[in-house]
Amino acid sequence: MTPFKQVPVFECGDFHLYESRAIVRYIARKYKGQGPSLFGSTLEEQAIVDQWSEAEAYQFSFSFLPWSLEYYVGRREERPLNEGVLKPFYDKLATFFDICESQLSKTKYLAGDFYSVVDLNIAPSLLRVMTLKPELITTRKHVKRWYDSLASRPAFRKMLQADEHWAFALNPSPAEILQALPA
Repeated sequence: MTPFKQVPVFECGDFHLYESRAIVRYIARKYKGQGPSLFGSTLEEQAIVDQWSEAEAYQFSFSFLPWSLEYYVGRREERPLNEGVLKPFYDKLATFFDICESQLSKTKYLAGDFYSVVDLNIAPSLLRVMTLKPELITTRKHVKRWYDSLASRPAFRKMLQADEHWAFALNPSPAEILQALPA
């Protein structure tokens, strides 16, 4: 259903959309006014959401994806991790989380004191970071508070419950993850 032959794909009647960030933005815009704005209320808030969306996509994801892939492939191939591959990406992730720590010392969420598409998009990846290298999150007081806030949201828990039969690449199971989340 997509030219890249990957998931996710969103269908609404004859309308099809792919790429998770585009899907999230579409749904948030389609249902605008039926809940809090995930883009901010003012032009300035919207610009900050855009800024952090770019940081999440390019500063975080460009490091996170190859980093987590090395863990996944190494485990799957039952081989030692290639620390030479991991180190530069780990360092970039640590820098990203240091910057987040500074931001989150001033705001509840990355783009401000409101939950936004940035938080929604990054939350599942933060779960994997907590599974692979929790110290990237737990050693940063404000990042840990933010993660706990995201992980305690009902939608986050529903995601894990919906995936109860899905095998997380490095274990634990979604049920074990749910039990470990803050109340």
